[in-house]
Amino acid sequence: MSETTQENHDAKLQGRRFLWSKPEALSREEHQGLGLSPVERPFAFSARCRGIPLTLTEFRTAQAYFPIVFTEGEVTMPIAVVGMQDEVNLFVDADGQWEPNVYVPAYLRTHPFALARTGGD
Repeated sequence: MSETTQENHDAKLQGRRFLWSKPEALSREEHQGLGLSPVERPFAFSARCRGIPLTLTEFRTAQAYFPIVFTEGEVTMPIAVVGMQDEVNLFVDADGQWEPNVYVPAYLRTHPFALARTGGD
């Protein structure tokens, strides 16, 4: 591992990411024996969300299934509204499955992976 790569790996991840409880940077040395397996309840992690972040490129498809609203605050973010009550996602059933034939926002499709910054990188 190069010195820069080692420094980046050793740096603590900072900040928060919606729906990620314990982010961890992947490294070849520590995670080489891990793999991916199908999950029985693939969207259970989002069952209590009433809004999911969207990217601009998703608007055309997402608007056919969800209202799109924008958050207030310092950073404005587009959100797909997937529920009207706190902790209720109308598109995830009791088995953790997403409603068939309904668009799944990219934010959920990439879970459990995400880009993150470590230190100054």
